[in-house]
Amino acid sequence: MLTLNRKSRGSQDFHRNRFLLLYFCAIVLLLLTNSEEAKAGELVHGKFLSSSGKLIQLQITTGTPPPSHIIVSLEIPPGVEVNRTQPDAQKIRIKKGKIKWLLKNVQSGSQTFSVELSKAIKPSVSFAIVRYRDPATGNYIKTLITP
Repeated sequence: MLTLNRKSRGSQDFHRNRFLLLYFCAIVLLLLTNSEEAKAGELVHGKFLSSSGKLIQLQITTGTPPPSHIIVSLEIPPGVEVNRTQPDAQKIRIKKGKIKWLLKNVQSGSQTFSVELSKAIKPSVSFAIVRYRDPATGNYIKTLITP
C-alpha cells in the first residue's frame, strides 16, 4: 500500500491546480481567438462615415463570395424629412424613420450610402441593419451597425 505524506499530497494539489489554471487559460484564449476571427471573417460589414448633422453616410463592405442580395436599412428619428439619397432608396418611411435599399447582384468591395436630411440629427439616434443570406451556409445574417 502506497501512502503519501502531507508534503507530497500538497505538491500534487499544487500541480493539479496549476494544470487546471493553464487548461482554463488555454480555453479562454481559444474562444477569444475564434471570436476575433469571426469578426474579421464577416462576409458583410459596415461603418458610419458620418452619423450626425444633415448628411448621414454609411459604408458597406462585402467580402468574397458576395451574397446575391443585401438589404440595408437605415433608422433615423421619425418625422425627419429626407431630401435625397444616394444611391436611390427603394423605400422611405418618414413617419417611421426608415430608409431601405435592396441591393441585387452584389459585387465584392465597398459601397457608400448617403442620406441628406432636412434637419440635423445627433449621432446617437441613428443606426443601420444589414441583412443577407450567407452563400456558403444559407444562414440568414442580420448585422447591427452603430455610430
